[in-house]
Amino acid sequence: MTEDQAEKMAAQQRRRRFGVIALVLVILLAAPVLVVAGFSMTTGTMFAHLEAEAGPMRGVSARYDAFEHGYASGVMAVLFGDFLTSLAGHVVELVEPNDCIEREHDLINNREGRAFALRLYAENPQDWRPRLARALYDEIRQRGTEFSISRKRDPRVLAICQSD
Repeated sequence: MTEDQAEKMAAQQRRRRFGVIALVLVILLAAPVLVVAGFSMTTGTMFAHLEAEAGPMRGVSARYDAFEHGYASGVMAVLFGDFLTSLAGHVVELVEPNDCIEREHDLINNREGRAFALRLYAENPQDWRPRLARALYDEIRQRGTEFSISRKRDPRVLAICQSD
């Protein structure tokens, strides 16, 4: 093999390695977004069903947002663990073009949803998904909920995002 052929072969191997690394990075970044998108569709259907049962409530869109983040993060926490789910939530929030207030509001609801689901699952792992949905729905309707409903008035969000 000539020196020229060896250089071409080495360059080709570098391009392949770079391609594989780029593909792995794309998959790692896209996977959380795709998983969350799937949960989002399921969550919308579930929320609509619970809302139809319970009747209308005040601040539906804000409460739906809290439910969506809480439920998706909660299910993922039970299935994949708290750490991986937290990491996925942060990746999704970094990819989405949200301001500080929206990002921190979502991260609070993700964290609360994980804790809520893991607690509920530890109490009784039977039929945990429908119980999680019902308990979460009831929780976000409560006045003193730990979930972030009103993002622009939540002191936890405002403490981090004072300039927004």
